[in-house]
Amino acid sequence: MHLENIIIKTSALKFDRKLEGLRGICAFNVAIAHLYSFNFFNLKNYDFPRWLSVLDFAHAAVLMFFLLSGYVIGINHLDIPLSVKNLKTYLIKRLVRIYPIYLIALLLSIACLYPYLNKSELFGHFFFLQGILLKSYSSNVVLWSLSYEVIYYLIFPILWLIHNRIRNYMFSLLAFTILAQFITKDPTLNAIITGAVFWQAGLLISMLRSQQSPPEQPVISYFLLLLAITSLDTGRFIYDLIIKHLSTGEPQLAPNDLLFLPVCTLLFLSIIQQKIRFKNIIQWIAIIGPAFQIFLLYHFKHLENPKTGWLVGIVLFALSLATIAYKIDVRKFLKFEFAGKISYAVYLFHFPIAFYLSDMLSKYLSGFVLVFVGLTAWSCITLVSAFLTELKLQPRIKEYFLRKDSIAITSSITKQTT
Repeated sequence: MHLENIIIKTSALKFDRKLEGLRGICAFNVAIAHLYSFNFFNLKNYDFPRWLSVLDFAHAAVLMFFLLSGYVIGINHLDIPLSVKNLKTYLIKRLVRIYPIYLIALLLSIACLYPYLNKSELFGHFFFLQGILLKSYSSNVVLWSLSYEVIYYLIFPILWLIHNRIRNYMFSLLAFTILAQFITKDPTLNAIITGAVFWQAGLLISMLRSQQSPPEQPVISYFLLLLAITSLDTGRFIYDLIIKHLSTGEPQLAPNDLLFLPVCTLLFLSIIQQKIRFKNIIQWIAIIGPAFQIFLLYHFKHLENPKTGWLVGIVLFALSLATIAYKIDVRKFLKFEFAGKISYAVYLFHFPIAFYLSDMLSKYLSGFVLVFVGLTAWSCITLVSAFLTELKLQPRIKEYFLRKDSIAITSSITKQTT
């Protein structure tokens, strides 16, 4: 058997493939949402994308990525002891997984802006400093999230070392992380901590040992609730109500994003079919947020002259409550597994490709022709490049760099079975 296949199979025993479907849905939602929000191919001149924006949960999707990341890191590493060798393997795997495709995306982003490049910014992007010490390139605004991801990867070995000793205090650690957001005034640090809360929540879920729930779950209701919170902007509304104002600056994430944590957790637990004692409490917390906001909007007569997002959010919230008893088989997420396998490249490539095509094609085309040609070219180039890098190039890079570790692990497995 091929050495790389052995490594993949040992990890696949733990990884729930339905999560690939969730990851794929989130990545494509981000990509499609950016087409309209950044007016690529002049999409805002048309009404149909505006109505599709009701299905936009791109911001929450990025938070879901952090939750997913923490969970996957946890299930792959917390059950093995931390050693110099295991730490080295962990760091190499993370670097091999992230950097090659990131580097390609970065080169695409640079090509879109050439020759208007700042050398210091270029250096910063190569070392994941965007979103922390400098802004992401305008030709690829999603790059900031990779910097946050790297920070969490570097912090993880500390948790890996002590997790057995603090296993019973992980909830307290999560609560302390949440509290830290309200202590610091720096918007960038606040944003990093916000992402860390979701990443740590995923890590915590990976440590839970509980019975598996049935595959039939109310995920439609949870998705509608997620869309309702997005349309109502519940987090910002409640945060402004209590704290009066958000931190200054333009952080990618903020403490008000914590309102997404309960519903993201519900979706996640449902898809992996994990039963936990306090799931009902999480569900009530997820519902109370938008319900409280709607009550205040009604009580103070804001609904007499409502924002469009409020009305859409109220309808979505009502539909969420109405469908709470309707359950679907979460194994249907396996149908989106392929989308998940190319999701990382789609996430990193979609923006610079749209940025370049929109700028180039708008010089020669206009109207519906621009939209049709632009979207067709964007879809084809993004999907083909994602397929080639994720499923053709990435496995070869991984095999090259991890061959020695594969041999060592295979030898260990052989000794244990003889």
